[in-house]
Formats: sequence, structure tokens, C-alpha cells
Amino acid sequence: MNCKKRKLKYIREKNYYRKGGVATSWFKVSSGMTDVISQETETQSERAIQNLKRKYKMDFEVSEIKNGTDGNDFDKGLKTVIFTLKVCKK
Repeated sequence: MNCKKRKLKYIREKNYYRKGGVATSWFKVSSGMTDVISQETETQSERAIQNLKRKYKMDFEVSEIKNGTDGNDFDKGLKTVIFTLKVCKK
């Protein structure tokens, strides 16, 4: 991908987030570790917010957190935690 296409992709993504688009991130936790889920969610969300802030120079916040299963999580004894990030309106 040449430089011009990369810049256009960056501008499109930034405009998408600026106009109310959402970014989603997820991670998997063992079902037996329910006491660590809140701490791990906070850690992972802060890491995702820092990455987005560094890339797009915009402030993001967690708007929604969901627990669920994804694919063969039930067989492996895992839980998937999905959180949605939106741009902070100042």
C-alpha cells in the first residue's frame, strides 16, 4: 500500500469515529476466573483506548461491555468479554 492510499484510509477511519462510529475490542477469559474479569476488563479497555488515542489523536471512552461466548468457547471453558469504544464528546 503506497503512502497516498494509507493516508486516505487513515482520514476515512478518523472521520468514521468522529461522526459517531464505534470501535470494538474483545478478549477471552477462563470461566473459572470470574473474580479477575473486572480488573482484566479495565486493563484491556485502557490499553485499547491508549492505542486509539495514539493513532487518531482523539479521546475515546467505553460505552458498552458485554459478556458472551464466541464460537467454540463453551467447549474450551472460556468467556468472551466485548467492549465498545466511542469518541468522547466535549
